[in-house]
Amino acid sequence: MNKLTVYLLFCLLVVQQASVVQPRTRFRHQRSKRQLNSQQMEYDRNKNLVNSAAWTCSVPKPRLVYLEEATNNPIQMPIPPDTRLFVDATVLHRCEPAFGCCTYPLKCGPSTTAPVNVTFKTLHVHTGSETYHTVSFLNHTLCHCQNRS
Repeated sequence: MNKLTVYLLFCLLVVQQASVVQPRTRFRHQRSKRQLNSQQMEYDRNKNLVNSAAWTCSVPKPRLVYLEEATNNPIQMPIPPDTRLFVDATVLHRCEPAFGCCTYPLKCGPSTTAPVNVTFKTLHVHTGSETYHTVSFLNHTLCHCQNRS
């Protein structure tokens, strides 16, 4: 055999061995990828448990509440119709399903409330005079899990 034939046979042998070794390496990488995916899923699952523990239904969370929303009737608001509010919202503490975790079929809601008076600065449209109007709200002071109804 001449040198060229020996060289070609050698190259063919190397290529064959590489094709045999490469799948093993590929499977090893796939296995480690599966292990990583499994570990990531376990981490995500535990992270969710930690997050839900931080959002227990016990302490009310602050929330921006608009005057119309809080009075539940924009037509009968305590502010006269010929006045404009400088700011039409306030921060109140609330117990809501989005703010606290409960087991199904319960939802987070207030167990105790306390009245709070909030003063709003208003501007009279025709005279330009500034006045103040005090509005009473119910502030949630303690939350608990309750039936959905």
